Amino acid sequence: MKFFLNLRYLTGLAICLQFFLGSAPDTHAGGPGNAIVEVAEAQEIDLFPVIWMPGTIISRYDSRIASEVDGRVQEIYEVGDYASEKEVIARIDNEIIALELAAAKAAIAPLESRLSYLKRETNRLESLTKENLTAKNQVDEMRTRRDETAGELEVTRARLDLANTRLEKTAIKAPFSGFVSERYKTKGEWAAEGDDLLRLVNTERVEIQVRVPVKNINYIKTGDELTATVNDKDISVTINNIVPVGDSRSRLYEIRLLLDEGNWMTGQAVKVAIPDSHPRTVLAVPSDSLVIRQDQIKVFRIKEQVAEQISVKTGITNNGMVEINGNIKAGDKIVIRGNERLRHGQNVTVIEG
Repeated sequence: MKFFLNLRYLTGLAICLQFFLGSAPDTHAGGPGNAIVEVAEAQEIDLFPVIWMPGTIISRYDSRIASEVDGRVQEIYEVGDYASEKEVIARIDNEIIALELAAAKAAIAPLESRLSYLKRETNRLESLTKENLTAKNQVDEMRTRRDETAGELEVTRARLDLANTRLEKTAIKAPFSGFVSERYKTKGEWAAEGDDLLRLVNTERVEIQVRVPVKNINYIKTGDELTATVNDKDISVTINNIVPVGDSRSRLYEIRLLLDEGNWMTGQAVKVAIPDSHPRTVLAVPSDSLVIRQDQIKVFRIKEQVAEQISVKTGITNNGMVEINGNIKAGDKIVIRGNERLRHGQNVTVIEG
């Protein structure tokens, strides 16, 4: 019984090996000894050569948040803390500003009372002047006092508004959601107006920053889709902006590429395929179809369920497609899976890709 079970196990293992090595067992529908392959058509498509340029994932919102008033830091977020938009991330001591606010409020009521009295007196003297019962210079003097008090009241109200605004600015709010990546002040330190308190970085809306030679600017435009490699994975990215100002030392021009939402890490290194010439129409096959040996590159074409080995030369490569030159034409069925152990003239069973 034990021998019978081991025999069944070895038989199953042999069938699996035959399947993955490209040779099916006699019981397969394709016939005895047929290799199982997957194919794709050779196509005439527009391709362009590329150069791979290093880039960096950066945040679209990365700001140094500064204090807008003088004062001692009362509270401040730690590095790594997350803040939602409009959330208070730091506070400045507001005691002095609160006193200024109270003084401005206290000065308004007496000024309003005085102005009211001066207005009544001015109206009364103007009435008497019409009846020649008072001197004109008295009316002029009263008008002057009325206008001066009105101006003083406006200044005091402006001081009150300013104090209110400054009091609000002692609570520093996040202009957008993000993480605190750096902190420049700690609790208890003095912060002057304009001093940086912390750096806030949004990690949800990011883009790729890459610098390219001036020659390559001629082959790209805003809205073009390019290929970028992130963590050994190819993704499609769209050109958002091309900055038409070159660096004076490197002579490189900056482009920005949009990234779809995802778990991207700001500061992460990437590579971007930048077109190196205008596109041209070529005969191309998927890069998986190439069987590369020391002395040659070959592909397998399928005709009437038989594999035909053809030597080719390769050209430009882009988006997983490679230009080939050889005895191949558009529409030919080219093996893209199961070609490593395939032999010329071998019968095959084609499966859908």
